[in-house]
Amino acid sequence: PGSGSNPRHRFVPIEERGQEPSVRAADLEALVWGEVVRQVSDKKLLAGTLAERAAQKDSALRKDELELEALYTREVTLAREADKVLDLHLRDIIDVATLQTHMASIRQQQSGLAPAKAEIQARMASRELSGGSLQAIQKLTEAALAGLADCTFEERREFLDAMGVMVHLDDANATITGL
Repeated sequence: PGSGSNPRHRFVPIEERGQEPSVRAADLEALVWGEVVRQVSDKKLLAGTLAERAAQKDSALRKDELELEALYTREVTLAREADKVLDLHLRDIIDVATLQTHMASIRQQQSGLAPAKAEIQARMASRELSGGSLQAIQKLTEAALAGLADCTFEERREFLDAMGVMVHLDDANATITGL
């Protein structure tokens, strides 16, 4: 495989190398960690960030709970509709063909409820698992404040992941989000 076979490692002729922006990883890591340290050291800013994330999580959880409740309500409504259609047939108000048509429609609607409920429950479980991230942020923040300079690369990475910190590079600019 030649040097051009890996799309991440593109060959650049020597005469063009000065035209492409480059950032040393160590410099970028120092820049990102310096901004994290600045913001983490500001307890008011950190408390606001944590409170905002908790509020977003609570809002999303409440929305999921309402959607799930609506699906359970729809499930009960469809069961009642099925009972009514069956009752109409038993009282000879509708024929078998009409009964079958209505029941097929009700069953089709019911079958769509289970996957929708499962999706919402999975989202809620995922949020529950990631709920520890706020606690992880607080724990790592305390550790970081105690010895910012002594944090290992793994501790920094865990902290940045928990905070959802992303670095976007374009031209000569680095944008840090998630703080």
